[in-house]
Amino acid sequence: MANSMYKMFPGYFKESAASYTTIWKSAVFVFDANILLNLYRYSVETRDEFLRVLESSKSRIWLPHQAAEEYLRNRHSVIGEQEKSYSDAISSIKNLESKFDNARQHPFLEPESLKKLKDMFGFINEELERNKAIHTDRINADEIQERLANIFDGKIGRP
Repeated sequence: MANSMYKMFPGYFKESAASYTTIWKSAVFVFDANILLNLYRYSVETRDEFLRVLESSKSRIWLPHQAAEEYLRNRHSVIGEQEKSYSDAISSIKNLESKFDNARQHPFLEPESLKKLKDMFGFINEELERNKAIHTDRINADEIQERLANIFDGKIGRP
């Protein structure tokens, strides 16, 4: 008896438009720890949009117990990694800025250009310091963790 390749290997063939529609209307979305931890790595806009999508799909989401545990266990280290990224960026900008401090090394930049550059370095460093502080504060008061706890309330598997 010959078997159909479509039936034996369905994952290798494109679904019909009707099938996709059915899947998108009825699928349950299951997440792993990494997608939740990435919320600490995303821009504010991307993170907020993703959380809004999760909130609007609350009836169709699920989080395995292991994923929830891994998220909670690893969030401090991810927050620390992001804090270090800010520190590294601030340090790099300060190092670059120090190279422009000696005007004799850079005769091709006018004083007005150097002032604009220093102002821009200052502006960027202030923004990075503010964002770094936000990450540091998440160790004790984490709005991402709170939103996820609310979103996945009653949607976490048993151990």
